Amino acid sequence: MKGDLRCLDGRLMRHDPQPDDPDLEADRGVCPDCGGRGCEPPKAQGISRMSDNDRAILISFDKRLTDDEFRDFHEYVREWVQ
Repeated sequence: MKGDLRCLDGRLMRHDPQPDDPDLEADRGVCPDCGGRGCEPPKAQGISRMSDNDRAILISFDKRLTDDEFRDFHEYVREWVQ
């Protein structure tokens, strides 16, 4: 997608499509996440360790939670997944 950033061999690449080259990527410098060493692919970061019994929960909020709201929510989720 236009504007997406990704690490490629330690360089931060931005998708910058052009009419004659829809796959063009522009080098934006050293990747700040890996310091130029090259980020590990997602599989190497632990995604492959998930088993069929693991659960992933994705939740989105329309506002930032206060610390008290976050603690209440965290406790609710912990009880829910047990």
